Amino acid sequence: MTPVWAVVSGKGGVGKSIIAVSLAVGLASRGHRVVLMDMDTGLRNLDLMLGLENRVLFDLVDVMDEHATLEQALVVDKQRPNLSLLSTSQIAVPSAIAATFFKRLVNMLRTRFAYVIIDCPSGVGHTFTLCMDVITDAIVVTTSDDIAIRDADRVVGMIRSRGAERPGEEGPTRLHLIINRIRPDWVARRMQYPPEVVARTIDAPLAGALLEDDEVPRCLIARRPIIEGDGKTWETMDAILRRLMGENIPLPSMMGERRLFGKRRRQ
Repeated sequence: MTPVWAVVSGKGGVGKSIIAVSLAVGLASRGHRVVLMDMDTGLRNLDLMLGLENRVLFDLVDVMDEHATLEQALVVDKQRPNLSLLSTSQIAVPSAIAATFFKRLVNMLRTRFAYVIIDCPSGVGHTFTLCMDVITDAIVVTTSDDIAIRDADRVVGMIRSRGAERPGEEGPTRLHLIINRIRPDWVARRMQYPPEVVARTIDAPLAGALLEDDEVPRCLIARRPIIEGDGKTWETMDAILRRLMGENIPLPSMMGERRLFGKRRRQ
């Protein structure tokens, strides 16, 4: 069955959408047919990040309201023919999206694509709940600071709780953790938590850690996914994607022993 990956975060501004786009582009470049869903209703931005904003004529709310067909709402990226974008509405509110429609929509997409990737809005609101009922994998993105880590820890707890409430479904949601904007010099000076410590505290498998890199804002300005960039970040992003696809790619170590927001690290 087609995997459904939701890229989620507890806190905004941690790089979640950049990572969602890069995962989708990376899969498409490998020959997989991928649909990328922008579910940040009212604040969508993936069309801008991919340079497709002038081609989005209909969105998934139009499909729900039967003002457009799914084929009309899906936008194929001409530079990457294996990648399609399905945007949410810029003017609706998240609660306008009905759970029954969303589940039916995702199931339809699973019959047409090899991967469905959902870019969820940050936090644990209505859209988060919708996604938790349909996904196979949750990719939690955080930075290595107390506020983002605590929010990510809460998100992971809710994902596990929600997954346990899905009897008869495909089993518990698989969890993956990506830590963004790591600075090794700060880790060495104990100014930033090492990725391994964050992963143990949140108690989620670490898929990889992305370093702070000036290539990222350059890619954003050029509307180019970081996995297609020229710096070190694209190599790390590619390794993360390969781990998510099941390859055994060793993780580089940035070990440390600091405590996080008053909690002892889990053994």
